[in-house]
Amino acid sequence: MLLWSAILFGHGPALRPLPAKEPPAPPITALAIAPHGTSVVVGSNAGVQVLAWPELESVGNLPSHAPHVHHVEFSPDGTRLAIAGGMPAQQGMLELFSWPARECLARLVCHDDVLYAVAWHPSLDQLAIAGATGRLAVLDVTSGAVVRECQGHVRDVLAACWLPDGSLVSASADASVRVWKEAKEASAMSLTNHTAAAVGLARPSDGQQERGRLEVGSIGRDRTVRLWQPLRRRLVRFVRLPVEPLAVCWTHVPTVVAVACVDGHVRLIHTQLARVEADLPAIKGWAYCVAQHQDRSLVAAGEGGQVVRLAWPGSRP
Repeated sequence: MLLWSAILFGHGPALRPLPAKEPPAPPITALAIAPHGTSVVVGSNAGVQVLAWPELESVGNLPSHAPHVHHVEFSPDGTRLAIAGGMPAQQGMLELFSWPARECLARLVCHDDVLYAVAWHPSLDQLAIAGATGRLAVLDVTSGAVVRECQGHVRDVLAACWLPDGSLVSASADASVRVWKEAKEASAMSLTNHTAAAVGLARPSDGQQERGRLEVGSIGRDRTVRLWQPLRRRLVRFVRLPVEPLAVCWTHVPTVVAVACVDGHVRLIHTQLARVEADLPAIKGWAYCVAQHQDRSLVAAGEGGQVVRLAWPGSRP
C-alpha cells in the first residue's frame, strides 16, 4: 500500500519511460547476384541496396522509385538491372538501371496494380513482366511498348522465366504453370498439377540443359517442388516439403535446386532422386529469397532485413 501511494502521489523514486524500440527492418523480398560476384543487390519496402561481397555490408543504394520491390534481375550480359514492383491496387512499376554505373535508363508505369516479377529475354531486346490480377506481358526494352499480352491466368502472376527456345513460362496464384510457345500465340499450354498457388520458377543454365529435354522447376503453396518438361506438358516428378517454399534457384549442380522456405531454412532438392539432400538453417522467420553466388555459396534473405551467406555442404571454409 505504501509503495502504491508513493507512486500515485509523486513520492519515491521517479519512473523512467522505457526506451523506444526501433521498428524492425522490412523484409527483403528481392535478391540478385551482381555480374562477376562482386556484390549482391537486395530490394525491400525500404528501397534497393547494394551489398559488398562477401561481407554483405551496404555500399550504396539505387534510386528506385518503387514503393514495394518484389524482384530484381540482371540482364544476361550483365550490363543492366531490371526492378519490378509498385504499389498494390495503384501501379506496377518497371525500372532499368545501367550496371555497374547504376544510372536509371528507364522508369515505366506499366500496370494498374503491382508487378511481382520481370524476366529478360535471351536476346536482350524484350522483357516479360508479371503482376497482380493476371497480368503477363512482353515489352520492348528500347521503347517500352507492349509487344504481346499473354492472357489466361485468372489470378496474380507471381513468376516468369524464358526457355532457350524463346518460350515463356509463367506461374500463378491460380495454381497453374503456363507455357507460351510462340510470340504470336494467343493461348498457352496449361500445367495444372499444383493444388495451391504456384509461387516460383527456376530452370537450369543453358549449359546444364540436356539436349531435347528442356526442364523447369516450380514451387507452390501446396508444399511441393515440381519438375516439368514444359514443352511436352509433362510433370516428371515432385518432392513434398514439410513447409511452404517461397523462392527457388537452380544451383551449379545440374540435378539440385535450392529452395527458401517459411521456416527460414534453405533446402537442397535432388531433382532426379526426388528427395531433400540437405536442410540448411538460414535466417529467423520467413526466407523470401535465395540465390547462388559464383563461388558456389548460397545467399538467403528475408524477414527483418536479414541476409546470410551459406557454405555449400561439404565445401571447405
